[in-house]
Amino acid sequence: MKYLVSLICLFLFLAVIFLDQNSTPVPMKIIIGNPHGIRLSLIIIVSMLIGMLLAIGGMLLIKKVQTKNKS
Repeated sequence: MKYLVSLICLFLFLAVIFLDQNSTPVPMKIIIGNPHGIRLSLIIIVSMLIGMLLAIGGMLLIKKVQTKNKS
């Protein structure tokens, strides 16, 4: 339990440093309209989440196809 709390504290510390270092606004135009200043850290985190969801979806699809081919 003690190690888990230490690990969580370390993760939160690193997350705060990451958010602080990447807080500069980046002009980003979404489809149409004027560019809005979005924080770089938010862009990185959203990109990582989208990539993670696509990877999980791909793995599930491959597993489904493999089980279908076995039967």
